[in-house]
Amino acid sequence: MKKLLTISWKDLLLTFRDPAALLLMLATPFALTLVIGLAFGGFGGVGGGGGSGTLEDIPVVIVNYDTGQFGEQLVEMFQSQDLETLVDPTLEEDEQAARRLVDDDKAAAAVIIPANFSESIMPSEFANASPDSFSQGFDFEREKSTVEIYTNPTRPVSV
Repeated sequence: MKKLLTISWKDLLLTFRDPAALLLMLATPFALTLVIGLAFGGFGGVGGGGGSGTLEDIPVVIVNYDTGQFGEQLVEMFQSQDLETLVDPTLEEDEQAARRLVDDDKAAAAVIIPANFSESIMPSEFANASPDSFSQGFDFEREKSTVEIYTNPTRPVSV
């Protein structure tokens, strides 16, 4: 064990006495931090990305074709105070207009809620069922529904 410590101490002294090794040891982390910071958008509001350094007021277009409660709740969630500093939601009636806004880089994403969204979460047979029918079980096919998130692949990821 003493030999191991002696060899380690000798190598440590050699490293700290060599100015080139010392410079490389200290400068490499700073250079790497600088390169990564410039590549991915700045350092918290300053630097090469040109962004503000924070994620806020991301423009999102919402198209709600659903007439049920769950589609409306999803829209209300985007408009809630919890997300007011993060996203800037806009309601749109036409899916093609929403896609055009994203393609023109006027919105970061379009959230398209399909017409059968609420029905796929809670079918009407289930919602209108009596408490006695829960013990008998349900025999229904659940319709699948997908909320589409449309984004522009050329939009930068950095803030």
